[in-house]
Amino acid sequence: MAYIKISRGAYLHNLEIIAKKAGSKQKVAVVLKDNAYGHGLEIIAQLAKECGIQKAVVRTRAEAEAIADDFPFILILADTPRADGFGYAINSLETLAKAPASTIIDLKIDSGMHRNGIAEEELERAFAIINERSLTLRSCFTHFRSADELGGELFWQKRNWHRIKERIAALCEQWGISRPLLHSANSATLFR
Repeated sequence: MAYIKISRGAYLHNLEIIAKKAGSKQKVAVVLKDNAYGHGLEIIAQLAKECGIQKAVVRTRAEAEAIADDFPFILILADTPRADGFGYAINSLETLAKAPASTIIDLKIDSGMHRNGIAEEELERAFAIINERSLTLRSCFTHFRSADELGGELFWQKRNWHRIKERIAALCEQWGISRPLLHSANSATLFR
């Protein structure tokens, strides 16, 4: 029978290296989706909390509820948005328009991956919907494709993201919305 043996020391060491590279533990979110990629949601969450990590990313609301006491910031990637205190990733204008008032949203922006997210040209409409529906914009984020491969794709996506961040700042000012947290780097991006 197969099993996974987790080295507490190695995991904490790796988190420390990541936090140092990111600039602080406050800039790190541990991705715990799908039972922490099969390593055990609660176990990995406890270790990350022990290390001082305060942000987590999960796939479902059930996963978020299981670790709610461990992290003040939890981003749910793939569940129906609710006004329940968790933050929900929003990948389309259609989902944004259906989110209940007071829902905490984390707006996913497509900076070139072309897998999901709000297109740059949809940002104006997205901010109008956020304002109309009284949604709480907690963060805007993107994901870089091919960050673990040599080549130029990461660099043009980062350039796109820089331009998008400037547009987000302008839209926040225009709509009177507090500037959200902006995040983008997976581990491969961070170390490049």
